[in-house]
Amino acid sequence: MLRHSASVSALIPALALGVTSAQAASVDAFTPDMVEEVPGGRPVLHVEDNYGIFEALAHGDEARLQFIQTELAHLIQKEPTFSHKVMLGFCLSAIARLHGDYETSDLLLNTMTSKLGPIADPERTVNPLDFMIEQTRSGNLLLRGHIRGWALLQEKIERQYFKPLRAYYHMPNLEFSNAQPMTLTVPAASIPDQAVRLPFFDTVSFSTMPSTFTQQGVRAAATQVILDGETTCALIGTATLTGLVPEKFVRAHKLRVIGNTNAVSDGSGKISSQEFVLMPSLVLGKTVFLNQLFAVSQGTEIVIGLQQLSQLRHVTITRQGMTYGLHAPFQCTADLITASLRAGYASQWLLPIQQGSHSEMAMVDTGDNNEAVLNVRTSHIPASGEISSDFQETASGRQSSQTATVPAVLSIGAVSITDQIRFTLTATDSVPSALTYGLLKYGSLQFDWPEHKACFN
Repeated sequence: MLRHSASVSALIPALALGVTSAQAASVDAFTPDMVEEVPGGRPVLHVEDNYGIFEALAHGDEARLQFIQTELAHLIQKEPTFSHKVMLGFCLSAIARLHGDYETSDLLLNTMTSKLGPIADPERTVNPLDFMIEQTRSGNLLLRGHIRGWALLQEKIERQYFKPLRAYYHMPNLEFSNAQPMTLTVPAASIPDQAVRLPFFDTVSFSTMPSTFTQQGVRAAATQVILDGETTCALIGTATLTGLVPEKFVRAHKLRVIGNTNAVSDGSGKISSQEFVLMPSLVLGKTVFLNQLFAVSQGTEIVIGLQQLSQLRHVTITRQGMTYGLHAPFQCTADLITASLRAGYASQWLLPIQQGSHSEMAMVDTGDNNEAVLNVRTSHIPASGEISSDFQETASGRQSSQTATVPAVLSIGAVSITDQIRFTLTATDSVPSALTYGLLKYGSLQFDWPEHKACFN
């Protein structure tokens, strides 16, 4: 059974007594135990639902979300409380986002806001319910690549939530879990609108990509693009949310930095800082993107990320290249599945894989050019694997790690594959397994975010 949300249940009557005041907004239902104080670090405020809705969204766990939806519906039949209905709204909004349906997710959030009444007015009360709604709405904007709208909302969240909560807890250095890993360094109003000009049909070819590790180029999902007027090679990277651009390119083109963060992980457990810039123009084939968000990396690779790729239509990726556009062939009928943090700072496209009796969701990483079909980041390499050293490019630059490959049989949908799985030694097991460019030896990837469809066939 689901756990009841004591804090949400207690919030409603408390606010009903206090929201009529015309004085400064009150802070309600935020408790001391929500703050985590780490020795030597900054305190962090954690705001989570008691049902595990956003935890399931972060793992792309649709089965769990559907279970929560069913249980909440049963609870509402027995006891139609306001808190149960609000949590059901969060659950339905999360399911819509999991399928890439940001419009429906936003519509459900707007409906929840209208039903909250005075509770939804941050000028009157600052509370966890509205805080989570605004975070989710902000995340939807970021995932869709609407950077100007996201930045304007972030300024509002800073003013209406972060500032009063820091004062309430008497912690001027208070940070917010899953809420503020990127800090704007420019006024949001100065950020231009994003745009994309899509052809009805387009095709780009993949070629070898220059390697900093070998004398020869390597096969990869790499193609020629025009970035801020310069023709260069870029990876099509489905495991990256924003684009990635080397610091050297940023300096040479004098790109404008609009924000930074101190909470970037390269998957190895290492945390570093990073800046973000707006790329004035990106030309991919006949497609033109304007004012796109790119993270500045310490590596040498340029990566086109999901914020750009998810705006394309009827995409098919093969080992040779990519076709897309409304007039492009598209046979995929399977539902798109994604995982994302509530505030939208991380997202992965997931596909179901089966190994014997074991099933899991693995993220799709066309930017990983290893020939092994699956890359598993783990803190324990299998004893049957022969350990070797491997080098790879990350946002933090060139990294060395211990790896091992073992033979395996797995299936993705109707496609059965006998190949190698690569295990990469990391400090954590929390990063999902990744399907690599090597997968394209056995079929093609298809996706269309606006239609909420994605598959491998």
